[in-house]
Amino acid sequence: MAIGGLIGLLDDIAALAKLAAASLNDVSAAAGRATAKAAGVVVGVLYFIPIKKAHA
Repeated sequence: MAIGGLIGLLDDIAALAKLAAASLNDVSAAAGRATAKAAGVVVGVLYFIPIKKAHA
């Protein structure tokens, strides 16, 4: 009976580890999307900033 309880506990721990890994994957994907959006905003802003030519 004790072996069955230990196996059940290990199975629960494995399920929690899989859930945690999936959550970390979701967080990293969201961070990647946010970074891409921020880079797009910076490029968009820089597009409208006039470039001053240096006087030669």
